[in-house]
Amino acid sequence: MHILVPVKRVVDYNVKVRAKRDGSGVETTGVKMSLNPFDEVALVQAVRLKALGVAAKVTVVTCGAPIAQDVLRTALAMGADAAVLIETADALEPLGVARLLQALVVREQISLVLCGKQAIDDDLGATGLMGVGVVLCADDAALATPNAETLARQLADVAAPYQWVLANHNLLARAALPRAAALCGAAYLCDVVRTAPDALERAAYAGAVLTRLKPAAATATFLTVRASAYLAAAAASTPAAIKAVAAVAPDTRTRLVSRASAPSSRPDLGRARIVVAGGRGVGSAENMARVEQLADHLGAAVGASRAAVDAGYASNAVQIGQTGKTIAPDIYISLGISGAIQHLAGIKDAKCIVAVNKDADAPIFQFADFGVVGDLFDALPALQSGLPAAASA
Repeated sequence: MHILVPVKRVVDYNVKVRAKRDGSGVETTGVKMSLNPFDEVALVQAVRLKALGVAAKVTVVTCGAPIAQDVLRTALAMGADAAVLIETADALEPLGVARLLQALVVREQISLVLCGKQAIDDDLGATGLMGVGVVLCADDAALATPNAETLARQLADVAAPYQWVLANHNLLARAALPRAAALCGAAYLCDVVRTAPDALERAAYAGAVLTRLKPAAATATFLTVRASAYLAAAAASTPAAIKAVAAVAPDTRTRLVSRASAPSSRPDLGRARIVVAGGRGVGSAENMARVEQLADHLGAAVGASRAAVDAGYASNAVQIGQTGKTIAPDIYISLGISGAIQHLAGIKDAKCIVAVNKDADAPIFQFADFGVVGDLFDALPALQSGLPAAASA
C-alpha cells in the first residue's frame, strides 16, 4: 500500500498572530512557519501503518513556493519516505488543490490518502425547532449508520433548491460536507462561528483571528457550524412537515465494522457545564487520576491538553484544542496547562477559566478569569475541600 499525506505550511501555533495594518490578512513576514498540526497527526498515523506492515511507502505533498520545502523536510524527518512539492506562486482554491492531488494520486498509484482534520486550504434531528419548515426524510437501512461518502451523495441529491446546507461541526459532517460540496461544484466552509447577511465568520490560526468570508458561488454553500457559538433554538408551536425523499445508492467501499467506547459515568466533554483538565505539568497517568477525582467531586467532565495525551497521561478522546475538541463550559479548570495557542483555540468560548500553574509567565494566565501561581498538587486538595460536591453544588 502506498499512502499519500497532503501537508500545509502554516503559522506556528506558538506564534502570536497579528493582522496586517490594512486589514487584508495576517502578517507573515518574519513569522515562524511550521507543519500544520492536523497534518502532523495524519502523518504520524501513516508512519504507524507502515511500521505495522500495512503500508509499504509514505509520501507527503504540499503546494506552494519553494520555501515550503521546510515542512517537507520536517515530514521526512518524521518518517515519510518521499516528498513532493507542487510549485506555484498562485493562490489556489480548494477545488484546484483537489484536482492537483487527483493527478498525483493517479501518477503515483496511491492506495490511500490520509488527511488531517479540517484539511482544507484557505485557513487565512428535532422537527419542532423554531425556523424549521420541512424535514426531508430518506428512509433506508444504509442511512442508519451512513459513511461520509453515502451521506455526501444524499446531501448532493437534495441540495439543488437550497442556498445553504448546514451541519454541526462534528466528525461525520466534517467528512461528508466537503465531499457533497465537491459533487455539487459548490463552496465549503468549516467551523463557522457567526452567520450574517453580509458575511460568514470562522476562526483561523488556531482561533487567534476571525476571518470574514462571503461565498461568491451561485450554487449552494455547505457549512459546518460551531454549535457552542450559537444560542439554543426555541421550540416552535407547530411541528415541521416531513417530506419523504428517495434514498441514494450507498457507497459500499467502506463500511462500519464495529463501535467501541470506554464506559464512563462522567458528563460528555463537549456538553459539560464544568470541565477539569490536566496538562503536561500533571507529570504522570497516576497523577492524572487525582485530576479525575476533582472532576468526579464536582460532577465535571475530564479533559487534557495535547501534551498530556502525547505523554500517555490521558486518552485522546478527552483532548482539548485545535487538534482535539472545542468546548464551551460554564467553568473550565486548567491544571498544569501552559496554554499554547493550540490549546486555547479549544477553550476560547468557556464562560469562566480558572488556571493553576507554577509558571507565572504561562500564557494561560493571559486568558484566565482566575489564576493561581503555585503547585497544582497543593491546589488539588484545596480545591476539592473548598468547592462543594456535585450533589450539593
